[in-house]
Amino acid sequence: SSVSNNYAGYGGGINVSATGGSAELRIESGTVIFFNSAQFTGGGVRLWGDARLVMLDADTQISDNEAIGINPQNGQEQYGFGGGIELVRSAEVDIGSTGLGGYGVIYNNRARYGGGTAVMAEGSDGEFVVARLFSTDPARPVRVQNNTASQAGGGIYLKPNQAVSGTSNVRLCAYEFRIDGNAAQEGAAIYADTDDATGVNFLGRSYVDLNPPEDACNALPAGPVHCAVGTVCNSIDGNIARTVDGQATTGAAVLIQEEASLNADRVQWRGNHGGQVLRLTHDGINGYEGEVSNSLLADNVVSGHLLLADDGADLQLDHCTIANNTIAAAHVIEASDDLILRRSIIDQGQDDARPDFGR
Repeated sequence: SSVSNNYAGYGGGINVSATGGSAELRIESGTVIFFNSAQFTGGGVRLWGDARLVMLDADTQISDNEAIGINPQNGQEQYGFGGGIELVRSAEVDIGSTGLGGYGVIYNNRARYGGGTAVMAEGSDGEFVVARLFSTDPARPVRVQNNTASQAGGGIYLKPNQAVSGTSNVRLCAYEFRIDGNAAQEGAAIYADTDDATGVNFLGRSYVDLNPPEDACNALPAGPVHCAVGTVCNSIDGNIARTVDGQATTGAAVLIQEEASLNADRVQWRGNHGGQVLRLTHDGINGYEGEVSNSLLADNVVSGHLLLADDGADLQLDHCTIANNTIAAAHVIEASDDLILRRSIIDQGQDDARPDFGR
């Protein structure tokens, strides 16, 4: 089955709006959604409200879709969220498919923000928009692959919402996953945004949880498995910070903005190119913005610091190894506030007296 070559303002291939109740869209084996375009948001699939998308079967794919993000009346940029998938309000997605033909389940989509997937809050009543990624085949992990954003969030873009009356939050939960080959000017793999439009202190939050305890993101559907030994998995690799015409930028592979947080366990960050592999920015009110544990950072090429926590952000590394990266900045790690290192190895083979981290 295929949904292809369609066009709409919102939800180029499929649009599901849950009004007055819940709705569920199931994309099952042998189904592809490709070459669709949305003028504003949700190139392949858009879900709004109490709606849920389920993609668990093999041989399914959302690929080559686009959220254009141009107002046709005046030619000005407008929206452009979620080239492959856009989740809005309290929508949720569970993706465990192996993809199609050796390529990722979310593959080669384009948008201004969130080339692969955009997770967007709009309400102000405590809603949570959640994207859950997990593998169902030990040899073929779930993949967000080769997606492009002209602005931010090549693979995945998250945006909470803040209003005077309250907030709504967004969350990415990824287990046994691979996010690879994506590109954007900033946040080539993942961009966790903030919303401070009202100027108040209590902001909506973006949560990025990579291999957290399963109860952190509500119950997973039946069927998630660990990747087989020797399989490239739990990997953020080959993502590039660049413009759409191929010019390198100083953006990070993963950017965690104000009031956003990262909890990453058992993740390898390899072969990414940009300004940093991970950047955390701004101090938060709820503790450490970035906690990375049992992880490997190797073979990355950066024009700045490998890890950067600036504007008061905190960073914690537990049982991590940092080696064989190409780093142009004076330090491997730059932290403006708390930096905690526990049982970690930093081996960059430096032949001068520079310290490995700065503050």
